[in-house]
Amino acid sequence: MCVRSRLYCGRILSMKLKAYRKKLEFSYSIGVYPTIELIKHRFNDVLSVLVRSDAKTNAGAREIIDTLSLHHMKYSISDKAIRRITPKENIYAVGLFRKYETPLDPALNHVVLVNPSSHGNVGTIIRTMLGFGLQDLAVISPAADSFHPEVIRASMGARFQVRCQNFDGFQEYSHAFPRAYYFFAKEAETSIDTVSFDTPFSLVFGNEGRGLNKQQTDDSALVRIPQKAGIDSFNLAISAGIAMYEATKKTVT
Repeated sequence: MCVRSRLYCGRILSMKLKAYRKKLEFSYSIGVYPTIELIKHRFNDVLSVLVRSDAKTNAGAREIIDTLSLHHMKYSISDKAIRRITPKENIYAVGLFRKYETPLDPALNHVVLVNPSSHGNVGTIIRTMLGFGLQDLAVISPAADSFHPEVIRASMGARFQVRCQNFDGFQEYSHAFPRAYYFFAKEAETSIDTVSFDTPFSLVFGNEGRGLNKQQTDDSALVRIPQKAGIDSFNLAISAGIAMYEATKKTVT
């Protein structure tokens, strides 16, 4: 199956598919639910879908097969290819999709991750974003690969509904999007419960270990999430979730 280019699709499918590498021009949605989300939201970027030989014993896999059949699109039955792509057990479907670009919307609110290193955190944050009505994510390099299958899986396919754009540095991003910035740091004096968020805003979070450095912040816009002394800091995905809740609670019902 190929939507954009039969030649390109043929080249991909003629390869001996194996575990994901960043240099590849395509990535994988591993698992039934992420693959359903891929088909639903990025249909034109789907290159192929692989299903296990016993896929019809799984309700989600049957939904994938039925949807593809409805659109007269083929799927491949290949247990071996799925095992080469992922060592995980009980994977009934894998989607192959072309990597794509999605520029951010300058009129909407953004989440900004500066040098995130964990694919799981990035995926969880993306899923949380959708829950709070946010669809624009800026990722400042060097950073985790937002097309990595672990991101897709941690987001439960929400990655396919979010606009995600990479920037070489925070300055590049801030020049492109002048707006209200809120930088989250545990040493900040201003508590999040006292902040009125002006829109469009950008909620900015640093690396899991290092946080934000002085060159990336404005002291007047530093925000703290109150916490007890029993822990060093909240996990990045937890911090982002709290910040998104506070920033959007007047608009999300």
